[in-house]
Amino acid sequence: MVRRRLEENSHVMLDDATAAGNEGEEGTLLPPLPRLPGYFRMLTLMAIYIFSHHTSPKVDVILLEVGMGGRYDATNVFDLSPPPISDIKNNRRILVRGITLIDYDHTRVLGSTLEQIAWEKGGIFVNDKREKIGRNDGGYDKFLNRYSNEQQQQKYFNELGGAEQYRNSLVLFVNGSNTPEVSNVLRAIAHEERGLLQFVQESNYLDAIPELKFHATHQRGNAALALAVCQHAISQYRKHDHPPTVLSKERDDVTKEQISAALNNTFWPGRCHTLALAPVVNINTKHGDEVSLKLRCDGAHTPISINACISWFRSIVASYSESTGENSVRQFLIFNCGHERNPIPLLHSLHRSGLLFENVYFCRADFERPSAMPKQLLDEWLHEELQTTVDPHNDKECTTVTYAAMCNTLKELGISSNESVGMNKSTWQHTLATIWRVMDLYHSRVVEGKSLLKMNKYLVGLKVVDAIEDIKNQEAQRRETIVGEKAYGEILVTGSLYLVGSALEAVGWEEGESEGNLSPHE
Repeated sequence: MVRRRLEENSHVMLDDATAAGNEGEEGTLLPPLPRLPGYFRMLTLMAIYIFSHHTSPKVDVILLEVGMGGRYDATNVFDLSPPPISDIKNNRRILVRGITLIDYDHTRVLGSTLEQIAWEKGGIFVNDKREKIGRNDGGYDKFLNRYSNEQQQQKYFNELGGAEQYRNSLVLFVNGSNTPEVSNVLRAIAHEERGLLQFVQESNYLDAIPELKFHATHQRGNAALALAVCQHAISQYRKHDHPPTVLSKERDDVTKEQISAALNNTFWPGRCHTLALAPVVNINTKHGDEVSLKLRCDGAHTPISINACISWFRSIVASYSESTGENSVRQFLIFNCGHERNPIPLLHSLHRSGLLFENVYFCRADFERPSAMPKQLLDEWLHEELQTTVDPHNDKECTTVTYAAMCNTLKELGISSNESVGMNKSTWQHTLATIWRVMDLYHSRVVEGKSLLKMNKYLVGLKVVDAIEDIKNQEAQRRETIVGEKAYGEILVTGSLYLVGSALEAVGWEEGESEGNLSPHE
C-alpha cells in the first residue's frame, strides 16, 4: 500500500522539487528525486505508517533506532526537538536520547575515523534538525574548525562545567566506555545543543546486581545504558503529572531482583544466540553414540563487536572443558561479512583468537541488502595496521603488521598465497577465504617458522544450510573411527546479521521461540 501511494504521487514529488529549484550549493543542479525511497527509508516509512494507523491501542512508547548515522538519516522525519513543558503535560511527550559504544562501521558513508563517525552518530543530539542539518550545514569540516585548537576546546569545557544554563536542559546519555576522542566530539555536539551529557558507567548500574547473568559480558554496558535511559524517562514522566498509564503506576518499590530478572529474560535473536541442533546418529556406526552440536550465532560485524563475540565463544569452550574435564570440543566457523566493510580486521581477530577451528566455511547469506558497490578489497584496507596479538594482557608485546606486508613477505619467500581454496574464484566468499589462507601461511611460516602447515579445510560459496549439513555428516562419520570419546561440537556463525538470519532459518528457528535460546552452560 505504501509503495503504491508513492508510485501514484511520484510525479507530484518531482514537480515540487522542480518548483523549489532543486539546486545545491552555487546553483548546481541536483539529480532528480527517485521514484521510490531506498531500502532503509522504505522500511522506516512503512514502520511509521503501520504504527500510526494499524495499532490498537495506540503506541505509548517508541524505541527508535537510527540508521547508519543519525545526522543524515531517514528517522529525522520524527520531530526530535525537546518538547515545551506544556506539550509534556498535555501530550505526554518525553524525549530521551542515548548513544552506545561507537566503533568503525559503515566507514564508506560515515568516515574513516572514530571522531568523524561520532560526529555522524551525534546527530541524534541535534534539535530542530530540519533547520540545522542539510547540504549547506558545512559538514564535519566546519564542525572540526570550531573546535580545532586547544584554547577553544578549553573554553568550551569550562563553559559546560556547572553552567546554570544546563541545570534544566535535556539530558543526553552515552556509553562511558567510548574513547576520549569520541567523548570529546559528543560533548561538543551536546554543548551546541545546550544538552547535558551523562556518561553511563557499567559499574554505576550493574555492580549492585551481582546475580546478573548475561550470556555475554559485553552486553552489560548496553544494559547499563538501557537502565539509565528508562529510569530518566520514567522520572520525567512522573515529574510532569501525566494522566494514568502504565508508566505512571507506582514503581518505587521495584527491587534489584526484579530488575535483574527483567534483564536476564531479555532475548535478542541473532546476538549471542545459542541453539542446540538435533542429535546426529550415523546408522552405520557400531557404537550408536549421538553427536552433540550447538549453534552459536552472533551478528558481530565491527572490530570491537567481533572481539566481544570471540570472548563469548571462548568462554563457552572453556566452560565445557571445566565442567567435563575434557578438551575435545570440536570447533567450526561459518563466516561472511558485507562487502562494503573491511573484512581484514574481522578475519584477523578470529584467526589470532586461539580458537581451533576444524573447518572454516565462507558462506553467502540467503538474503543481502542491495548495494551498488563493487565486491572487491579497497587498496587502503590492505595497508591498515593489524595487531598480531589479540589479548592486550598477553605477556608478549603487541606488534603490528598490514595485510599487504603479509602478502609481500610470503611472495619474497616464494610461497603462493593465492592457491585455490574453493570453487568460484570470482566470488566475495573466495576473497574472504584467500585472506584467511594468507593469515594461515604467514602465521605458520613467518611467525612460527614451521615448514609444514596443517591447513584448515576451506569451503567456499555454500549456503549456510549446506554448511551445517556438512558439519553434521562429518561428525556422524567420525563416530565410526573413535571409541569411548564424546563427540561434542560448537559451530560459530558470525560476521553478518544476514548470515545469522540464514543460519536461524536453516535450523527452523522462528521468532518467539525464546525457549530455543540456551545458556552457555547448557
